[in-house]
Amino acid sequence: MGGGSVIAILALGVVLTYKASGTVNFAHAALGMYVAFAFYELRATGELVLPLLGLPDRVAIVDRPTVFTAMVTCLALAAALGALIYGLVFRPLRRAPALARVVASLGLLLYFIALIDLRFGARGATALVIRNVLDATVVDFAGASVPLDRFLLLAVALVLTGVLWLAYRYTRFGLATRATAEHEEGAIQIGLSPDAYGVANWALASMLAALAIILAAPVVRLDPAGTSLLIVPAVAAALVARFNSFVVATAVGLAIGMAQSEILNLQADHAWLPEIGLQQGVPFLVILLT
Repeated sequence: MGGGSVIAILALGVVLTYKASGTVNFAHAALGMYVAFAFYELRATGELVLPLLGLPDRVAIVDRPTVFTAMVTCLALAAALGALIYGLVFRPLRRAPALARVVASLGLLLYFIALIDLRFGARGATALVIRNVLDATVVDFAGASVPLDRFLLLAVALVLTGVLWLAYRYTRFGLATRATAEHEEGAIQIGLSPDAYGVANWALASMLAALAIILAAPVVRLDPAGTSLLIVPAVAAALVARFNSFVVATAVGLAIGMAQSEILNLQADHAWLPEIGLQQGVPFLVILLT
């Protein structure tokens, strides 16, 4: 449930950015990974690590950081990054071929991975103190001992799915987002601003990516390259959902995460199964079949 919930929340963000701009953002998980690094550094030192080259590496925020202050600060950082990326990268490319937008997102992915090395050094996550944000008390469930944070991650994923489904189906904001993405000129003629809705949706999607990785850092390995590649199962889930349905994206994301975890059990029980490649192959198989 832990891994599946992370994939599901990331898939929600992928669907969101596609709804807003028609872009599959392959840097989505990498952005969340960077903000998670910044969150745990802020909790430990009270300093916010800045993601833009040319600015100071870090700035002091609070003397005694709490989970709340670190979370609010880093979610605001994620929203600002999402808005900045849309404004500087993807808005100028909105009329470019789809391949150009893909290349731009892959460039951003590499930027965030390299930025971790520049800002945190080669040790990366090993230099951070990663403490649980959610309650990790072990509880009994169906005869098994399960950490409580797995259930809480699942609850977060389901609540976010419900809120997004309602918002984008029944509110003016959701309808306007669809209108500006599907027919920009028509939306402008009725007084809608594609830029404003694009910025808002990219900021919201970036906050989802940051929240997913921050909450799941004790569950998934916080590693620059490995965590960034969570985008692959997230894109697989979004693809099955046709980059449109939040409910389907969440359901498939949960299923992919559960299948990948179950493969570990099979590898432990059957020595003839290869130890490398099976887990990573699940989302690729989903993509190919879809």
